[in-house]
Amino acid sequence: MALTHDTPAPYAPTSAIVSLLERSRAKGLPPTIDKDALLRMGITESLAPRTLQALNILDLITEDGTHTETLKRLRVAPESEYKSRMAEWLN
Repeated sequence: MALTHDTPAPYAPTSAIVSLLERSRAKGLPPTIDKDALLRMGITESLAPRTLQALNILDLITEDGTHTETLKRLRVAPESEYKSRMAEWLN
């Protein structure tokens, strides 16, 4: 997704992204991540648009909020492979 002046900046706190990844592994996530889903997960109203934008740019969700293969791979990674999959994704 290209950044434009009409879209929220992708400056979400790291804690919001890490929290979502941890929740994904521990409890699962709704099939679609949208503002309401983030609010239910404890992301504040003011941070929800930026968090959605960051999740999209980080290739964790699509523009319509569905999970990407990246998020799915991180969610199901065995604990012994999780760190290496995270490093692979971030690189």
